[in-house]
Amino acid sequence: MPISVAHTNILEASTVSLVGVTAASGYPLYRVYDRVLGRMLRTSGTGTQKILVDQGASPAVIDSLIIPAGHNLTGCALSLEWSTVGDDVDGHWTAPDLNGSFTNPWTQADANLIFRQMTTAPEAKRYWRLKIAGASVAPELGEVFLASLVTFQAFPDYSGAALGGKWNRSRLESVSGLVSFFARGVARRTVAYEFPFIYDSELPAFQAWMDAWGGCRPFFFVDNAGNMFFAEVNEETYQFRPKPVGVNGLTVNITEVL
Repeated sequence: MPISVAHTNILEASTVSLVGVTAASGYPLYRVYDRVLGRMLRTSGTGTQKILVDQGASPAVIDSLIIPAGHNLTGCALSLEWSTVGDDVDGHWTAPDLNGSFTNPWTQADANLIFRQMTTAPEAKRYWRLKIAGASVAPELGEVFLASLVTFQAFPDYSGAALGGKWNRSRLESVSGLVSFFARGVARRTVAYEFPFIYDSELPAFQAWMDAWGGCRPFFFVDNAGNMFFAEVNEETYQFRPKPVGVNGLTVNITEVL
């Protein structure tokens, strides 16, 4: 299967606010769009609450909601909704249909990564909100990614593709040569791809991915096996290699970000 990337979070260029609660002291709202996945927003209570996004007069198109693993939303009723008004009247908000067997709203079953994609064409709406109801403790969540998922038409060369892991540890060695290890957490997924045939027509989409990453902004990634995770590009530089007849090559190595 092809690979897919969501690299641009509309919250970063929007006005973001909380409705029904405030951010708890020491857990500020900007944490849902700072791209530090394990750094959480905590809200001030358990009542029904919304994370409200106002894109302004020129809204970007989105089709997906992604929330990294580690949140405490298990058992909560969640819904993704859009509006042309942006007030707090429920009748002014629409919950789009979602792909697969997912309903909207839905009851979150676990603390794993949340990925919801709309069944309709990507939507350019000024106002979006994530509505959270039924929390038993004050909600905590890291990034709230509202983005368009880009599926590339160019396939990697699977004969040379590699899917594996990177041990998340440090090796320590004393002056006398005694070796020990410090475990930092679970292993991280890694993938290595060679794209031999990127047509000129799709080159801007790959370029937009590299520009959005910028060496420091983790992105949502779906590999050719269907694994979903946030990731970084390992290389300090990238190079498109022009070939005859309007095609280009690219080598990219990717590591999961926890």
